[in-house]
Amino acid sequence: MSDDNFDINELLEKIKSTENPYTDDEPEQKWNKEDIDKLFSQDEPDVREPEPAVVEDEPQKKSFFKSAKSAFDSIASSIRKKSSEFIENIHIEAEEKCIVPEENEYDDDEDEELAEEEELESDDGKTKKIFIEKPGYVIKKGQADDSELEGAPTIMSADTVREEELEKSKGEQKSIPEDESIEGQIFFNGFDKNDEDVNHISEEDAEKELFKRRKARMDQFIVFKEKDSDLLNDEKSEKIGELFEQNKERPRKKDSDKFDGVEYTKTEDEHRVLRYLRMQQKKSKTRLTALGAILGLTIIIAILSSISTTVGGDRILTIFSSLVTISLALIVSSQSIVDTFEKLKKKEITLNTAVFAAAILCFFQNLLMFILYFTDKNTVSVFSGMGVVMLFLSELNKYVVLGRTIDTMEMCTGKNSDKLFSIEGINDDKDTVELAKNVKHPSPRIRYSCKTRFPAHLIELCTGETAADKFVKLAIPIGAVFGLINLIISWVKQGDFSTGFAAFVITFSLCIPAYGALLYQFPLRWINNKFNKDGGMISCQTAVEELCRTNVIMLDSKDLFDREECTMRGFKDFKNVRIEDSMLYAAALVIRSGGPLVGVFDGMVNSRREILPAVKSFSYEERLGISGWINEQKTILGTRAMMLTHDIQIPETVDEEKYLISGQEVLYLAIAHKLAAMIVVNYAPDEKIAPLLKTMRDSGVTILVNNCDPNVTEEMISSCYDMRLNNIKILNSTSGRVFKKYNTRPKMAAKAMSIHDGSAYSFMKSLCVASSLRRTFKISDLLMIIGTLMSFVIMLVMSCLQAVCDLPAIFAIMLQLLLSCAFFGVIKLVDTK
Repeated sequence: MSDDNFDINELLEKIKSTENPYTDDEPEQKWNKEDIDKLFSQDEPDVREPEPAVVEDEPQKKSFFKSAKSAFDSIASSIRKKSSEFIENIHIEAEEKCIVPEENEYDDDEDEELAEEEELESDDGKTKKIFIEKPGYVIKKGQADDSELEGAPTIMSADTVREEELEKSKGEQKSIPEDESIEGQIFFNGFDKNDEDVNHISEEDAEKELFKRRKARMDQFIVFKEKDSDLLNDEKSEKIGELFEQNKERPRKKDSDKFDGVEYTKTEDEHRVLRYLRMQQKKSKTRLTALGAILGLTIIIAILSSISTTVGGDRILTIFSSLVTISLALIVSSQSIVDTFEKLKKKEITLNTAVFAAAILCFFQNLLMFILYFTDKNTVSVFSGMGVVMLFLSELNKYVVLGRTIDTMEMCTGKNSDKLFSIEGINDDKDTVELAKNVKHPSPRIRYSCKTRFPAHLIELCTGETAADKFVKLAIPIGAVFGLINLIISWVKQGDFSTGFAAFVITFSLCIPAYGALLYQFPLRWINNKFNKDGGMISCQTAVEELCRTNVIMLDSKDLFDREECTMRGFKDFKNVRIEDSMLYAAALVIRSGGPLVGVFDGMVNSRREILPAVKSFSYEERLGISGWINEQKTILGTRAMMLTHDIQIPETVDEEKYLISGQEVLYLAIAHKLAAMIVVNYAPDEKIAPLLKTMRDSGVTILVNNCDPNVTEEMISSCYDMRLNNIKILNSTSGRVFKKYNTRPKMAAKAMSIHDGSAYSFMKSLCVASSLRRTFKISDLLMIIGTLMSFVIMLVMSCLQAVCDLPAIFAIMLQLLLSCAFFGVIKLVDTK
C-alpha cells in the first residue's frame, strides 16, 4: 500500500475483521500464536517516511502521516495484547480437555484406581483442578492351612517397598575397606582416623572424682586474712569436705508425724536415696558382724561357765566377761536404741522397744550379780547372753529390711520408672454401683491396674510395722506379768531377791519374740526376690492385707490371650471389594478396638500403622461386632448375626461350621453394604496366666472383662482356662466405658503398696502372692503365740522346781537360738510349698 493511496477506512475494516476472525459462514478455526504473528507481519503497513514529491505540499503530508502512524501503533499494540490472552485461553482449554477423564463407575472386578480431586491455587490467583491418585500397595500373599481359604497377606506401601529396594541396592554396592588404599589416592597429614577408646566409668565413681577435685579446690581457696589462716589446716579442711559431702548426699526427708526416716519424694532423688540406703545397709552389716562376734564370744563364755560355773577357775571372771560382752553389744546398738527411745517419746511402741528393754534388763541383772559377788556368794547364773541374742536378731531384721527396700527401689527406678503400675480400687460410688451390677458379691471390692508416674511413701511402707510390732504391745505386759509371777515364786522358794530378779529377767526376755519381725520380713524378702524379676513387688504386710481383701478384678480381653500366638488361618474373598481394601479396613478396625487380634493384623502391615486408613464413628455392638466409617464407607466386622442385623446378605453356601468345630473362630467383613470377606482366626490362651487364674478361681475372685471382640465370651474364656462361668463376666458398653476411664487415666503418684510392670501376669501374680503371704503370716502369728506361751511354761516349771538358780546361761541362749531357727525353718518350709 503506497502512502498516496492510504485509506483509513479500509484499515479499520481490516482491524475489525482481525478481532472477530470467526464468521457465520466460515467454520470455527483454531488459532495459535504463530499464525497471528504471521498475520500481523503481512498486514502491518510500511511506516517508513515517504520521499517528498512536491515541495509545496510537504508540511501537510508530514503531519497527516505522523498522526496516522501513532493511531495505528496504539491500535496494533491493543490487538497484540488481546490476541496473546486469547491464545493462552485456547491452550488452557486444550490442556483441560486432554487431562480430565470421562466419568465412569467404579468397578471392583477390574480393580481400577480412583482419583481424588483437589483444588490448588495458582500463582496468578486462579484455581486449578488437579487429580491425585490413590496410594499404591504391594501385596504378598500368604499360605493358608486350608485349600479353600487364602493365606493372610502382607500389605506394604509401594513407596516403602521402593525405599527398601533402594537401600538394599545401596548396601550391595562394593565398599572400599578403610585400610585398603586406592591407586593414585592423595593422602594429607593430620587426617588419620585414630579413635581412642572411651573410658567408661560409673556415675558414682565420676561423682567421687568430681568431689576430690572440688575438695582440692577448697583446700587452695582462702577467704580469710593471714591471721585466720590457721583455721584452714588439714583437719578443718577435711571437716569442711565431710560437711560438703554430707550435705550433697543427704536426701530430703518427708514431713510426716509417723515417719522420721529418709523418704523418696521425687525422681531426682533416686540415686541419692539409693546411696543413702546402701550406706545404711553397709553400717548395719558392720554392726551385725560385730554383734555376731560378740554373740560367739558370749556362747564360749557361757559354755565354759556351765562346765564349772567359772571361767579360769574364778566366778568373778565369768561375771565380768559377761558384763563386758553385754556392754559391748549395747554400745554397738546404741544408735538403734536412741532411735527407739525417740519413738517411745511419741508413744510409738515397736518390737525394738521391747528388745532393747529386755537387753537393758539383762545388763542390770549381770551388774547386780557383779555387785552381789562381793557381798554374797550367790550362785545364780548371769543371763546377759540373752540380751546379746536379742540385739543380734534385731539388727538382722534391720539388715533384711534395708536389703528388701533397696531391691524395691531398684525395681521402681531407672529403666523401669516409665512402666510403673499400681493396684488401685474404685473410689467413686456411682462407678462402683455400675460395676457391681455385673457381680453377685454383696460388698464388691474391685481392683484394677493403673499406670502411675511415681511410687509414693515407698521407704515408709517398706520399713513399716509388721504384726510383730502389734503383738509386742500385748507381749510386753504379758511378759512382765509372767516375769513377776516367776519372780515371786523364786523369791519365796529361795528367799533370795537376786534369784527372783534372775527369774523375772529370763522370763521377760523369753516372752519377747525378738525373732517375731523376721517371721514376716523373711517371707517378704524371699518372695520379692523372685517377684522382682517378674516385674512386681509387695512393699509390706499392710499391702498384703489390703490386696487380700480383693474379690473382683477388672481386665481387658487382650490380656487373657497370648497376642503373639493368635493367628489368622486364612480368609475367603467374596470378590466384591479389592483384597488390599478388605484387609486394610479390617486391620484398621481391629487395631482401633485393641482386642486380642491386634498382633495378627499388626503383622499384616509389618507394624506400619501409618498406612492404615482412619476410622471414624467407631462403635461396638455387644456380642455382635465392631463398625466404623472408613473413607466414607460403612465398614462392619463381626459375626453372622452382626451381618444379618445390618441386612448384609451372606450366602448360605458359606460353610463355617467346620471351622467352628475345629476350634477356630469366624469373622465376617462388610464394606459399603457389600460382603467382602470371611476371616478365620485362632485365639491362643496365655499359658503363663493359667495357674494364676485357677488360684483366683479357688479364692472366689470374680473377673470383669472389658471386650470389643464378638468371639470372646464367658463360655470361651471358661473353656480356655477351666473356670466357672459365675467367675467371669463380660462388661456391657456402659461398664466398659467406666473401665476405660480408670484404666487409661494415669495417676501422678500412687501409694506404693504393690507396684508392677503393667502386664496382666504381674497384676494377677501380685494378688496370688499376697494370698500366699497371708497364709504364711497366719502361721507366723501362731508361732509367736506358741513361742511366748512355751517360754512362760518352761520358766514357770523351772521356778516351781527351784531350778532357776541352777539353770546355766547356755540353756537360755540356746533356747532362744534354737527356737528362732526352728520357727524360721517352718516359715521357709511353708513358703516353698
